[in-house]
Amino acid sequence: MIETANRSVTLTTTGVMQVSLAGKPLQFSSRKALAILTYLALQSARSESRERIATMLWSDSGPDQARGALRQTLRRLKQDLGPAGELLEAVRSWPWNEWPHVEVRGLMAMATFTDDLVQVRREFDAVARLFGQVKALGVFPADRFTELSLGMTSDLDEAIAAGSTLVRVGTAIFGERPSPAGNP
Repeated sequence: MIETANRSVTLTTTGVMQVSLAGKPLQFSSRKALAILTYLALQSARSESRERIATMLWSDSGPDQARGALRQTLRRLKQDLGPAGELLEAVRSWPWNEWPHVEVRGLMAMATFTDDLVQVRREFDAVARLFGQVKALGVFPADRFTELSLGMTSDLDEAIAAGSTLVRVGTAIFGERPSPAGNP
């Protein structure tokens, strides 16, 4: 088992291979997708060529078929990780050391502007999960990456239920803002 310093991301490589974030196992569309992710995690000190990975996992196929199978599996892996996967990669790879005066304290999000509170709660829950995943990366100090700011006055209860630590309630305090000139 390999774990990050904050013990939030767990990669199990013995027995049944599994990746867990904050103790919750991630689901993958294929065993080879999980194998690729596991292999790359274990090779983090060096890069690996697509050809090498394709040859290892599809050794019984020709080079063109192996590369095609790898492309398809990587596409599925990207889908398995979803949009969060792209954001997590961007957070992990961003050159934060070039911004010494910027301290990232958490995430902020607003839900779709709708009366459908089920949709709002679903979106807030997704951002809360993403917050845990970003925190698990260990890119930001865990004791400082603590804020999850969700919602506004109209969806305050859903935001708090999803774990919001900061709420924006300007409309409740100050009332509706006037529309800019020329806009209804």
